[in-house]
Amino acid sequence: LVWENNSVPAIKPEPYMPPLADVGIILDISTLPDWKYVSNWSSDLSTTLAKSDFEIKETVAELFKDKKNLTELQKAKIIYEYIEANVSYSNVPFMHGPIIPQKASRTLSTKLGACKDVDTLFVAMCKEVGVKANLILVDTRDNGDKHLNLPSIDFNHCIAELQAGGKTYYIELTDQKLSFTSIPVTDLNANIL
Repeated sequence: LVWENNSVPAIKPEPYMPPLADVGIILDISTLPDWKYVSNWSSDLSTTLAKSDFEIKETVAELFKDKKNLTELQKAKIIYEYIEANVSYSNVPFMHGPIIPQKASRTLSTKLGACKDVDTLFVAMCKEVGVKANLILVDTRDNGDKHLNLPSIDFNHCIAELQAGGKTYYIELTDQKLSFTSIPVTDLNANIL
């Protein structure tokens, strides 16, 4: 196959211009069969890393020691506040992989993690107290509206999805200025998986 486009004028960068994916001529190619394939791959990877082990069980037991009759949302908020107060967000390349989260207990013990790492810890701790949560891959809006047209693993962020009291909440764990269940503007109407 050959794709050809001749005499295309250069795009001159301007302040506040949209991302290249929205204003440029982009050729998208993917070898992945569909989005379900990407979703299953991501889920398989993260599920094994969000398992509860001794460190998670011990921390959750201490955290909920004298707390009874809590709703799912109250439990999730306690976990959220614990992570926000005790784990620092860091995206240091030598310590964190770009796609695969680290094991939840490692994030707990190092008290350091990228978005997918702190979300994996949140999911593991929620599961330990019987609250449903899972990871959501996000292609934030600052990548552009047309960034992921075909199945890809080119997501640049991760958040947690929480099921509590019959409702769905999205949890952002990398911005300590946001309140519980608030998400930043770059996540609003973003592509998620």
